[in-house]
Amino acid sequence: MGLLKKNLVFTIIVGVCLLVFVAGAFLAFSESGKISQAKQKITSAETQLKNLRFADPAPSEVNVEAAQGNVAELKAELKSIREDL
Repeated sequence: MGLLKKNLVFTIIVGVCLLVFVAGAFLAFSESGKISQAKQKITSAETQLKNLRFADPAPSEVNVEAAQGNVAELKAELKSIREDL
């Protein structure tokens, strides 16, 4: 206690510096977490982009036939609704 009373200004300065250091360390740690989350999002977006780039966008014969079947069913349903009206 005698040391604190003799060097009050020094003790206050050291205390303030310690508080600033703790606050800075906390902020650095929290920003580090945000950076890692952003890196994960970037990696995910790059993977999706790479997958889309190499995807085969052309429709296959099976998909075309299924789409034509769906259109025929929808036309039949539309005709049925019009007849009911």
